[in-house]
Amino acid sequence: MPLSREQIENIDAYWRAANYLTVGQIYLQDNPLLREALRPEHIKPRLLGHWGTSPGLSFIYAHLNRLIQETDADVIYLAGPGHGGPAIVANVYLEGTYSEVYPEVSRDLAGLRRLFRQFSTPGGVPSHVSVPTPGSIHEGGELGYVLVHAFGAAFDNPGLLVAAVIGDDEAETGPLNNSAIRRGARRTCVVNLGALERRAVTRLEEVLAPRRP
Repeated sequence: MPLSREQIENIDAYWRAANYLTVGQIYLQDNPLLREALRPEHIKPRLLGHWGTSPGLSFIYAHLNRLIQETDADVIYLAGPGHGGPAIVANVYLEGTYSEVYPEVSRDLAGLRRLFRQFSTPGGVPSHVSVPTPGSIHEGGELGYVLVHAFGAAFDNPGLLVAAVIGDDEAETGPLNNSAIRRGARRTCVVNLGALERRAVTRLEEVLAPRRP
């Protein structure tokens, strides 16, 4: 069923908010809502986290939430791309779950500042999806294992829809290749979602170019 104009606008607004929260975690250590002119001291001295993979992760997250609301499906989301953590944390914070688990990261200006400052800093949270991320069963910093964990979740919970996002570099690893070709894999309820950043698409075009007529 096609989405209504209102649904499209709401999902787009949610997606843009998640993208802002992602950028804030990667770049900002102060002035989280940009209520004053941006200054050098507002920017983190060391930047971690991949912006390139984050909008795609948030786009998938938003539409999986729509699927859950419309069908009451049981869904788990496994993010394979390394350093995709800020996108998942952004969505979990935006929907309110993060503040339920970590009340000190409240849904106000002080909590938003703390969310940004804690990302990829000593004593804070990792730059990839990890144990501290609510709902996570997959360590995003270990490339190649997202399908292993996805198959395990599906085999253990036959009624569960497992959305596994495969990162571009992850797609080149041995563990991922072995997971993808394992016998009987097609009979599971795992949805494999590839996340290709622009550099990977460019690399693919360069490889295919000589073969084109």
